[in-house]
Amino acid sequence: MREVINLRTLSTVGTAVTGGGSFDDEDVFAYSVATTLFEPFWDGTAFNLTTEAEDVNGLWADPTNNKLYLTTVGAFAIPGSSGDGADIFICRIGGGCDPGLFWNGSAHGLGTAQVDGLSLASEPYALCETFANGGFEQQFRCWAATSQFTDIKWLPTTNEAYSGRLSAKGEIIFPQLASTDAFLISSPLAVQPNTRYRFQFFGKKTGPGVDTDIWSIHASVRWFQNGQPLGLPTDVGGFHWNAYPTDWTLFSIESVCPPPGADVGRWQFVLQQTSNSSGAPPVELFMEDVSITSQPGACPVH
Repeated sequence: MREVINLRTLSTVGTAVTGGGSFDDEDVFAYSVATTLFEPFWDGTAFNLTTEAEDVNGLWADPTNNKLYLTTVGAFAIPGSSGDGADIFICRIGGGCDPGLFWNGSAHGLGTAQVDGLSLASEPYALCETFANGGFEQQFRCWAATSQFTDIKWLPTTNEAYSGRLSAKGEIIFPQLASTDAFLISSPLAVQPNTRYRFQFFGKKTGPGVDTDIWSIHASVRWFQNGQPLGLPTDVGGFHWNAYPTDWTLFSIESVCPPPGADVGRWQFVLQQTSNSSGAPPVELFMEDVSITSQPGACPVH
């Protein structure tokens, strides 16, 4: 693993020729403070960055966790992730790249604009309450999974992945108390004024099996203004013990206007078990590709 504290990382438009070698425009090279020499640092070609659009044009090296936060000129595709010039992705120095996007610029109003420079004060998700999803979806990297009981919970997993990356698994192991809940809550997404949104996720249950307990899963988007809840949540969908998909199914709602004054939205998935049987088999449910995207048209909807 490379130590980045005493290095100055760079990427150039076009090929760079230095005393330390020749570096392509999809590569990252470094200037060593200790040796005053340039040296190879990260080879973008090894991660399938080969086209002109995939030239690196913005980067930040995290000196604490040895990660590179990267942007490209245009559309890119690397193992486990793809995006465009408005997006930021992460690759580990000396290792692979994180699945999914670190930041989806289009979802935050940038459209097709290029991000050509970035700087982060520190690893932004070190204080995630439960897990940083690393690819469960592309907009909300930090999720809080909470429950009063250990036998009903949300977990990140590579099992049953819809898009080949991570899923979020809701799990109930019986017997339980008569009524228990597990919450999965996303980090906030900034709301643009006078903008409609589409919300969607894919969900399924492993099965079919026979359920002898009563359970449900419900998805909604909660709205906030200055950190305070605002208005009623927007219901997106869900399923329950006697009507559930055993293959990946899309749940969505389109052309929704946030409540007036809303500045952020958060996804909330609630897994609930409301009756108990000692003979019930474990329940496993999966969520994937959770997203909020802007839609054409102004608010309010007429």
